[in-house]
Amino acid sequence: MAQSLVVPSSSEQSPVGTFEAFRATKVFPSLDGLRCLSILGVIWFHVIPKQTGLVGAGFLGVDLFFAISGFLITTLLVREWEANGRISLKAFYLRRTLRIFPLYYVVLAAYVVLTWKLERDAAAASRFWQDLPAFLTYTSNWFVNLHGDRNIFYFAWSLATEEQFYLFWPVTLKTSRSLLRAAMAMTAILLVAEAVRLGLANGVMLRSFLGWRILASIPAAICFGCLCALLVANKRGFEVVAPALARPESAVVLLVVLLAAIQFNVPGFVIAAVMATLATSCCVAGRHWLSPLLENRVVRHIGMVSYGMYLMHMLCFNVVRRTPLRGAPSVAQFFAEAALTIAVASLSYAFFERPILRFKDRVSAWLIRHYSTPSNTAGASRSATR
Repeated sequence: MAQSLVVPSSSEQSPVGTFEAFRATKVFPSLDGLRCLSILGVIWFHVIPKQTGLVGAGFLGVDLFFAISGFLITTLLVREWEANGRISLKAFYLRRTLRIFPLYYVVLAAYVVLTWKLERDAAAASRFWQDLPAFLTYTSNWFVNLHGDRNIFYFAWSLATEEQFYLFWPVTLKTSRSLLRAAMAMTAILLVAEAVRLGLANGVMLRSFLGWRILASIPAAICFGCLCALLVANKRGFEVVAPALARPESAVVLLVVLLAAIQFNVPGFVIAAVMATLATSCCVAGRHWLSPLLENRVVRHIGMVSYGMYLMHMLCFNVVRRTPLRGAPSVAQFFAEAALTIAVASLSYAFFERPILRFKDRVSAWLIRHYSTPSNTAGASRSATR
């Protein structure tokens, strides 16, 4: 991913933390840093025995991924809308397909072969074959039982959730025709999803009804990420929140609030809102007090390859568990698995994903030019996500 930059033309460069500077920024490097924290949290959760409080909160790394996706995807779509007069759904779905599908299906194929050849747990293998259609169709968050006994490839539920978000949100945003109506639609989706989750948790609604499961699968973190992006995409909205979020110390304050909320078991709805606000602050502030950490070269690299890490971290976990480190302290296993996962994902990114990404960028740019309003095409900005 390219370096973060504010369009460098001239002496008229906007001050950092202003709406103009935010609009001119094409890449948000701190988001790679947040992705790094997210994936390391997920690996920690799978290696370290289950704990309470912060020590056991690595699973929330998935929610941070969701918040980042909601904010970034919405920001990119709104900018395309404003630059070109429309959103090219063809270009969007092509970008997402080429970014997500190739590595996903390669890794799933590896799981099929490994389960067929090596799996000795007959019950786990049987569950995998039974759940395979859901893995193939990105519906495992609806049809796979994620609780109880061992489930091979169960972590695909979060990727299914993201794909469903990619499917419905661009269409919703495009048909809303205004940021306000889009925000109202997303707020309604968030409130309905939270109400259904509450109803299921209290036994008021039956999980056996597919419609409830579908609504409950919509993560609050993605919704809040979208709402934050819509808020700061509007100059008036940006100026309302900028005094709080665009300050260089705001990201540190929000991180402390997030850690405290996790430690004291604050409801997930609130944690999701804080995560989305943290991601937003890192983007609208430009340089901030967390920049030295989040924009460190190594940290950004880990964030850049985090998709491959997520898909392959359980394979690496099982490799580590078959070495002498099996009996080592959990922290040593964590570092070993993290190092192996980073190495494998880096190779995947360099030799498999990057060539596809280059093709994706070329075809997407052509589609946007071809289907955009001719007079506005020159204002189009290159996609900032990979």
